[in-house]
Amino acid sequence: MSFSSVADLKLPQAEFKSGEKVIEEGAQGRNIYILQSGSVSVTRSGQEICKLDNRGAIFGEVSILTGSATIAQVTATSDCVFLVIENAVESLQREPELAFHISRVLAQRLAQTTGLMIEMRGKLDSSQEKSFGSRFYRFMEVTNDFFDRDALHPFTKK
Repeated sequence: MSFSSVADLKLPQAEFKSGEKVIEEGAQGRNIYILQSGSVSVTRSGQEICKLDNRGAIFGEVSILTGSATIAQVTATSDCVFLVIENAVESLQREPELAFHISRVLAQRLAQTTGLMIEMRGKLDSSQEKSFGSRFYRFMEVTNDFFDRDALHPFTKK
């Protein structure tokens, strides 16, 4: 499959009214949602992480790629339209170019998060920095293990 924009994918649409949950935290995800219009709030453990209204924002991919429960709740804060990658695991296995584009989004998020963590580290005193440094190191170990095992060698049986 070759595509230059998400419109080329001819994906089904889903509409959510303001206040409706798009993704429930802790649920087993099956679909990936791509925001086309509207705005959403992303929360985790009841705490708002961010509000998004940018067309093309992707939700649900972490659960799909890790095989774990969803890590956040996504709630429409206005009427929303999403494109839906249904049965996302199978879709991504069939369409490697789609999987590549989602991987790019995740890599960009990781780069932004790493930059933010480094910026935060610079604002800590020495005792806070030591604790933060060890937690950050463990985070990077897990990230590197995941990348090496699941991104570089996704179809290798271990």
